[in-house]
Amino acid sequence: MACLLIEPSGRPGYNSIAFRAASEPKRISIVNKQSTTQATIAKRSGQALVEFAIISFVLTAMLMGFLGIIVLGLGSFQNNIAAESAGRVLNKVLDYDLADAEAVFERLKDDTDPLYNERFLILSRTEYYDSTFKANLPPINRILLSSFIYDVDRDKYRYPGAVVTNSDGEETVLIPLLPDA
Repeated sequence: MACLLIEPSGRPGYNSIAFRAASEPKRISIVNKQSTTQATIAKRSGQALVEFAIISFVLTAMLMGFLGIIVLGLGSFQNNIAAESAGRVLNKVLDYDLADAEAVFERLKDDTDPLYNERFLILSRTEYYDSTFKANLPPINRILLSSFIYDVDRDKYRYPGAVVTNSDGEETVLIPLLPDA
């Protein structure tokens, strides 16, 4: 018959756990220090804190990346719709083939009935939020308003692209004219 005995060891902070078998007079002792258990618990709670910090950082980074992909996708979709709408306006107004880029560009620059004006690619805050100003914009500029971004350095709203100074000395956004392919 076996029995388990817990006896004081005589040393402070230690307990002896003894296992005795009836057939064996030997004693097997496992000695634990009570403060070791407390140190182990403290070490594990520190480990849990570090694991939580790492996991929360990784999950936050993944979430921000996922949200960034969604925002870029929505922005790209919105720009695609604006470009499509501008093409429809040109198709309705112009009586010649849209494949001739030079003819389309010359028509856009016509001042008698403006479809587009590069001056309106960069707008001040008051112009951007003024609904009567927006209603009087040329049709293509009005369509492009949904794609405007806020430029912190200039404190203005503008169409995305490279900001350059044109021949008149005004800031505008560079929109490349692609050759007919």
